Amino acid sequence: MTIISAGQTYYVYAPNSAIDFGVYGLIVVYAGGVTNYTQVYSGGEDFVASGGVDYYTTVASNGYSNVGQIGFAEDTVLNNGGKQDVTGATLYTNIYFGGRQYVESGGQSSTPYVYSGGIETVSAGGQGNNGHVYPGGVQYVYGTTQLDVIFGSQYVESGGAALGTIVEGGGLLDLYGGY
Repeated sequence: MTIISAGQTYYVYAPNSAIDFGVYGLIVVYAGGVTNYTQVYSGGEDFVASGGVDYYTTVASNGYSNVGQIGFAEDTVLNNGGKQDVTGATLYTNIYFGGRQYVESGGQSSTPYVYSGGIETVSAGGQGNNGHVYPGGVQYVYGTTQLDVIFGSQYVESGGAALGTIVEGGGLLDLYGGY
């Protein structure tokens, strides 16, 4: 594993890739750049710029992932204080205990899995599709979600829309001014 220490910055440009990096500083993935199996730890940040791609990133111990506009991240794991902000697009994000995903305006989260102790927030202008929220997991909707399956809790806030949600046994759908 290659370590990026606190205070250091590593840039990934096209057509290069970075494999198996441990990040305590900052890694920036530019258009055409790709990372695989990055691990982001306390104080570390993984920034996926426009056209950059992340695969199999783990964000833990208060690490931070920022998927910028037209950036893409697939199969990310968020746990133990790991946080991700999305204004680009994500696919198959796994949000475990202590993990947080924030889908900001213009961002899209497809097929996220929210487990016990994990939280996904879809902000106004953000989109979520085909989410799975398991017992103990929570999803807050201020934007729009479609075709979610809820075993845990989904809270649709004022201005939010949850379209085609399926609530399974033990699941909770709460409408706070949304629909």
